Amino acid sequence: MPERDWWIAVVQLSDSFHVALTELAGELGAGVVEWRPEPGAALPLGAGVLLLMAGGEEAAALELLAELPSAPVPRYLVGALPDHRLAAAAVRRGAHDYFALPDDLDLLRRTLERDAREAR
Repeated sequence: MPERDWWIAVVQLSDSFHVALTELAGELGAGVVEWRPEPGAALPLGAGVLLLMAGGEEAAALELLAELPSAPVPRYLVGALPDHRLAAAAVRRGAHDYFALPDDLDLLRRTLERDAREAR
Protein backbone atom coordinates (compact mmCIF):
# COMPACT_ATOMS: atom_id res chain seq x y z
CA MET A 1 0.00 0.00 0.00
CA PRO A 2 1.24 3.52 -0.68
CA GLU A 3 2.18 5.48 2.43
CA ARG A 4 -0.77 7.30 4.00
CA ASP A 5 -1.64 8.04 7.57
CA TRP A 6 -5.32 7.13 7.36
CA TRP A 7 -7.14 4.46 5.38
CA ILE A 8 -10.73 3.52 4.74
CA ALA A 9 -11.03 -0.27 4.84
CA VAL A 10 -13.87 -1.42 2.59
CA VAL A 11 -15.82 -4.64 2.34
CA GLN A 12 -17.23 -4.33 -1.16
CA LEU A 13 -20.46 -6.37 -1.26
CA SER A 14 -21.69 -4.35 -4.23
CA ASP A 15 -20.09 -2.10 -6.85
CA SER A 16 -22.65 0.59 -6.06
CA PHE A 17 -21.09 3.87 -4.97
CA HIS A 18 -17.53 2.76 -5.76
CA VAL A 19 -16.83 5.98 -7.66
CA ALA A 20 -18.42 8.14 -4.94
CA LEU A 21 -16.29 6.46 -2.27
CA THR A 22 -13.08 6.86 -4.28
CA GLU A 23 -13.80 10.57 -4.81
CA LEU A 24 -14.70 11.07 -1.15
CA ALA A 25 -11.50 9.37 0.02
CA GLY A 26 -9.50 11.60 -2.31
CA GLU A 27 -11.12 14.70 -0.83
CA LEU A 28 -10.18 13.49 2.66
CA GLY A 29 -6.62 12.61 1.69
CA ALA A 30 -7.37 9.03 2.68
CA GLY A 31 -6.55 5.80 0.96
CA VAL A 32 -9.05 3.04 0.23
CA VAL A 33 -8.10 -0.56 0.78
CA GLU A 34 -10.37 -3.52 0.13
CA TRP A 35 -10.58 -5.94 3.04
CA ARG A 36 -11.97 -9.45 3.04
CA PRO A 37 -13.36 -10.51 6.42
CA GLU A 38 -11.93 -14.02 6.46
CA PRO A 39 -11.34 -15.90 9.74
CA GLY A 40 -8.35 -14.43 11.52
CA ALA A 41 -7.94 -11.56 9.06
CA ALA A 42 -6.90 -8.32 10.75
CA LEU A 43 -7.87 -4.91 9.46
CA PRO A 44 -5.13 -3.31 7.36
CA LEU A 45 -2.62 -1.26 9.31
CA GLY A 46 -3.72 2.37 9.42
CA ALA A 47 -7.39 1.66 8.78
CA GLY A 48 -9.38 4.31 10.60
CA VAL A 49 -12.84 3.08 9.66
CA LEU A 50 -14.49 0.05 8.11
CA LEU A 51 -17.18 0.58 5.49
CA LEU A 52 -19.45 -2.20 4.30
CA MET A 53 -20.53 -1.05 0.85
CA ALA A 54 -23.79 -2.88 0.28
CA GLY A 55 -25.96 -1.02 -2.24
CA GLY A 56 -28.56 -3.66 -3.10
CA GLU A 57 -26.96 -6.23 -0.78
CA GLU A 58 -28.13 -4.83 2.54
CA ALA A 59 -29.42 -8.18 3.87
CA ALA A 60 -26.05 -9.84 3.24
CA ALA A 61 -24.32 -6.92 4.95
CA LEU A 62 -26.50 -7.32 8.04
CA GLU A 63 -25.53 -11.00 8.25
CA LEU A 64 -21.86 -10.13 7.84
CA LEU A 65 -22.04 -7.42 10.52
CA ALA A 66 -23.36 -9.97 12.99
CA GLU A 67 -20.41 -12.28 12.24
CA LEU A 68 -17.59 -9.72 12.38
CA PRO A 69 -15.45 -9.66 15.50
CA SER A 70 -15.27 -6.40 17.39
CA ALA A 71 -12.89 -3.86 15.90
CA PRO A 72 -11.06 -0.86 17.36
CA VAL A 73 -12.40 1.38 14.58
CA PRO A 74 -15.89 2.61 13.73
CA ARG A 75 -17.74 0.54 11.18
CA TYR A 76 -20.49 1.83 8.96
CA LEU A 77 -22.98 0.16 6.66
CA VAL A 78 -23.52 2.02 3.39
CA GLY A 79 -26.53 0.98 1.35
CA ALA A 80 -29.12 2.30 -1.04
CA LEU A 81 -32.32 1.84 0.96
CA PRO A 82 -33.45 4.77 3.14
CA ASP A 83 -35.04 2.56 5.80
CA HIS A 84 -34.94 3.28 9.53
CA ARG A 85 -35.54 -0.40 10.37
CA LEU A 86 -32.49 -1.36 8.35
CA ALA A 87 -30.47 1.35 10.10
CA ALA A 88 -31.60 0.11 13.52
CA ALA A 89 -30.76 -3.50 12.59
CA ALA A 90 -27.30 -2.43 11.42
CA VAL A 91 -26.59 -0.66 14.71
CA ARG A 92 -27.83 -3.65 16.72
CA ARG A 93 -25.36 -5.82 14.79
CA GLY A 94 -22.38 -3.59 15.48
CA ALA A 95 -22.44 -0.75 12.95
CA HIS A 96 -21.87 2.72 14.32
CA ASP A 97 -24.31 4.10 11.73
CA TYR A 98 -26.09 3.41 8.45
CA PHE A 99 -25.90 5.69 5.43
CA ALA A 100 -28.29 5.45 2.49
CA LEU A 101 -26.62 6.89 -0.60
CA PRO A 102 -26.95 9.12 -2.46
CA ASP A 103 -29.14 10.99 0.07
CA ASP A 104 -26.71 10.62 2.99
CA LEU A 105 -23.50 11.35 1.06
CA ASP A 106 -22.88 14.68 2.84
CA LEU A 107 -23.54 13.07 6.22
CA LEU A 108 -21.11 10.25 5.39
CA ARG A 109 -18.52 12.84 4.31
CA ARG A 110 -18.85 14.77 7.59
CA THR A 111 -18.66 11.55 9.61
CA LEU A 112 -15.50 10.39 7.85
CA GLU A 113 -13.97 13.86 8.20
CA ARG A 114 -14.59 13.71 11.95
CA ASP A 115 -13.18 10.17 12.20
CA ALA A 116 -10.07 11.21 10.26
CA ARG A 117 -9.54 14.25 12.51
CA GLU A 118 -9.91 12.16 15.66
CA ALA A 119 -7.52 9.50 14.36
CA ARG A 120 -4.79 11.97 13.42
